[in-house]
Amino acid sequence: MFRLILQVVTSLFVAYALLLCILFLFQNYLLYFPNDDVFDECSSFEQVIVNDIRLHVDMRSSDILVLYHGNAGSACQREQFRNFTNRSIIILEYPGFGGDDTRPSEQRIKQAVWEVHRHVSSLNPRSVVVMGESIGSSFASYHATLGGVDRLILLSPFDRLSSVVRMHYPYVPLFLLREEHPVTDYLERFSGPVFVMHGSADTVVPARLSESLSSQRVLIRGAGHNDLFTFSQSREILREWLED
Repeated sequence: MFRLILQVVTSLFVAYALLLCILFLFQNYLLYFPNDDVFDECSSFEQVIVNDIRLHVDMRSSDILVLYHGNAGSACQREQFRNFTNRSIIILEYPGFGGDDTRPSEQRIKQAVWEVHRHVSSLNPRSVVVMGESIGSSFASYHATLGGVDRLILLSPFDRLSSVVRMHYPYVPLFLLREEHPVTDYLERFSGPVFVMHGSADTVVPARLSESLSSQRVLIRGAGHNDLFTFSQSREILREWLED
């Protein structure tokens, strides 16, 4: 009996160790989900390449909105945000997205964010609002630390990636994480106003994970992670945040 128990325990340990190895090696594939969109085939925006970074742009004025999208799809799919503002819009197409054959990563995208910051600064804008969706809130918050940002808007954000992992994969040791996305740390280095919007029914990034990010936080009752702007309240509030 003891030998049988030992064999079962050993088998379970080996299976657990193998699972952790798989998660460590392939966690990037669990974090980023680019679709089949091709960057230069997007008809919704003008395509601009600056210092090897790819941007979708709609230049309307010297007031600029910089958008960092979530972890799925592509930047081209964010056309709806044109309806919320008269600002010029600049959206980074992440490395590994939009037909790019590299794999996205926190470090690669942060390097691209630095180039976005340099490009926006070169335009001599009158004002700059930076906005991030979900994991894009990490890149938006990092952008805000680089300077020249008047306002930061975070949609369905988290405080740091480990909080999300702990919720979805409680059996995974956090030291295995290769990405950090420390939104809270970035916000400590930004002195401007921070606005947060979150759906109360979000099960991907629960609303409690954004409670500590800003006192200017709005909870949209009944909204989930991917349907935030099907609610008229969220659309009206975002317009106010972008134009004030």
